[in-house]
Amino acid sequence: ATIVPLVSRMNNLILEIIPPRPDLEKLKKDLVGRKIAEGANGYRKKDWYWEIKSTTELKNVDIKNTSNNGEDYVLDVYLILQGENTDYNANVKIYYVLRQYDDWTIDMIETQHKYHDVDIEFARTVLNKIKHRLETEDLNPEESFQLTRTYNAIMEKYMQYVNDSINQNAIMERYMQYVNDSINQNAIINKKHKVPQ
Repeated sequence: ATIVPLVSRMNNLILEIIPPRPDLEKLKKDLVGRKIAEGANGYRKKDWYWEIKSTTELKNVDIKNTSNNGEDYVLDVYLILQGENTDYNANVKIYYVLRQYDDWTIDMIETQHKYHDVDIEFARTVLNKIKHRLETEDLNPEESFQLTRTYNAIMEKYMQYVNDSINQNAIMERYMQYVNDSINQNAIINKKHKVPQ
C-alpha cells in the first residue's frame, strides 16, 4: 500500500526535473523568430529564407514523425507558411535539445528535399490562385510582372515535381518487379533442389 504513493511521487519528481517534450502548441511558439531556408532544389535564390514573425503565418504545422537522436528530440514537420501573395511549404527536420536541463529548445532546423504528392498538390493550388488573380484582378504593371514571374518559376518547379514523381514511381515499379522475380526464382530453385532444413 505504501509503494504506490512512492512511485507516484517519484514520477512527479522526474516530471519536475525533466520537462515534457514539446507538443504542437510549443512548437508553433518556438518557430516564431526562426528562419526556414530554401531547399537546394528550390527556385528561389541561394540565400533565401522565410523568417517566421508570428504564429499567424503558420497556416499549417503537421508533425509527421518524432524520434530520438542521441540526446536530441527530432521532429519531422510539414509546414505551410502564409504570405501576402503566395504561401510557402516546406518539409523540415527540427532538432530539440535540453539546455542545462532547463527546457526543450530548438537547436537546428534542416529543410528536407523530398518530392511528395503534397508538394505537387500544393504547387497546383498556388498556380491556380496566381492564375485567378492575373485573370480577374486589375493589377498595375509591376504587380502583374511580379506575379507572372512567380507563376513561371512555380510552374517550372511544379513540372519538376511531376517528372520526379513519375520517375520515382517507375523506379519503384522496376524494383518491385526485380524483387518479385528474385523471390519466384528462389522458389523454383528450392523446389527443384529441395534444400534440407
